[in-house]
Amino acid sequence: MIHHSTHRFGKAIFFAILIVAILAFAAGFTIRAFLSPSESSATMPSPSNEVWTCSMHPQIRLPQPGMCPLCSMPLVKATGGDSSAGTEPSLELSEHARAMAAVETTVVQRRALAREIAAVGKVEYNEAAMANITVRVEGYVERLFVDYTGIEVKEGDHLVEVYSPSLIAAQQELLVAMSGTAASSLVELSTRKLRYLGLTQNQIDELIQSRKIQERLTLYSPIAGTVIEKMVLLNSAVKPGDILYRLANLESVWVSLEIYESELLWVRYGQTVTARSEAYPGMTFTGRVWFISPILNEATRTIKVMLNFDNHDKKLKPGMFVSASIRAELMADGKPAPTGVEGKWTCPMHPLVLSPQAGACPECQMPLVQIPGAVDDEKNAEPEKPKWTCPMHPEVVRDEPGTCPKCKMDLEKMPPKPGGRLALTVPITAVLDSGLRKLVYVEKGKGYYVPVAVETGPRTEDAYPVLSGLKEGDKVVTHGAFLLDSQFQIRGLPSLISPGGMTTPTQDHSQPTMQGTQ
Repeated sequence: MIHHSTHRFGKAIFFAILIVAILAFAAGFTIRAFLSPSESSATMPSPSNEVWTCSMHPQIRLPQPGMCPLCSMPLVKATGGDSSAGTEPSLELSEHARAMAAVETTVVQRRALAREIAAVGKVEYNEAAMANITVRVEGYVERLFVDYTGIEVKEGDHLVEVYSPSLIAAQQELLVAMSGTAASSLVELSTRKLRYLGLTQNQIDELIQSRKIQERLTLYSPIAGTVIEKMVLLNSAVKPGDILYRLANLESVWVSLEIYESELLWVRYGQTVTARSEAYPGMTFTGRVWFISPILNEATRTIKVMLNFDNHDKKLKPGMFVSASIRAELMADGKPAPTGVEGKWTCPMHPLVLSPQAGACPECQMPLVQIPGAVDDEKNAEPEKPKWTCPMHPEVVRDEPGTCPKCKMDLEKMPPKPGGRLALTVPITAVLDSGLRKLVYVEKGKGYYVPVAVETGPRTEDAYPVLSGLKEGDKVVTHGAFLLDSQFQIRGLPSLISPGGMTTPTQDHSQPTMQGTQ
């Protein structure tokens, strides 16, 4: 009985040990797959070159395990710290590790990019469509045809009558000069004097024909518009230079915006702008950018931008606030798209004047100048020569193949600069930006990631235009990139803040080092 019992007890112990060994092997394999994601063979170090580092202070690199001399945290093993020259650093994660890190990717593709600039603007008078009604003689206001602010007048409408003794004397001089005894030059001089005093040519012709002196001077409106200010009363005494009325044509108005300096890149002369007003829900107004101030307001860090709006229906009232939106599209090279006025001709003094051909400004007769950005630039451009660059150091550009002088990686041929408005785009969440360089992580295979330095254009709402570093079809990490970058940094591989990896030589931090004089 004792023999059989001992035999059964020994078999039980044997099977228990076997089961424990199988479970330990399975657990070890699972933990290793989850906690120890491996790099490619090009980035795996030899066992004899083990390096231990601190998760919080990756600059600490010791040849044996222990505690961090800076924060006393346990050191962790840094694998892949010594990648051979000419190979790209990489990291391979198991499927379970990818799920735990919530790594997500998206495909780099071409699409249209745009940026919406929103600002609150104030409706103002079109200063180029305003006029002052002034008197040029001394006298008294005897009659007002326009006696309140807000009335609309047409060009040539009478506004006010002024009695002036000096004007009567000037008319008598002309009649005396025309009596036949005076020279023709005196007649011309007297006629010119009346014109300077405010008489129109029709009034002078009537005086010459009727030989009857006009005791009152009638002032007429030089433009069609609205009386926005009245500064004269009946029977008031006036003197030369006094402003009687101020008129403004409201068929076109300006809107003044304040744009932040960071948004100035997106605002260009001739851009189409849409505006909305709370006074007219659901209605939009369309205008154009016609002036961008060359001066920055240092108090608000903004630049003044002026818009011009057609206002024939008089809905936009000066003083109103509107919400303006400027939509700027991007070209494939990251530059703002043309606005449609490039190559046309405008006046430096009157930028609202646009002409399809050269000539003189109808307002001031100045020669028109051509707006930069002619449509024939692409036709005249020389064919682009091929160039090569480093995936990790995009600032390295060569005219022929070779190796990168910084990391010894093989240079890759740069794709030709694309044209059109479909830009190669990468989501904002995929780009890690240190302020000095931008980095994305590309999935080369399932769970196999490599860092790629990229050069991007200006940021839009949800993406960057890619200028170099990526190609169409690449899969970039959009979620979990910071986690991958921290793993690269801990392992001593090139990362966002350490483009060359951890190259600090290993030293024993337990021994003091000598610095300063020797």
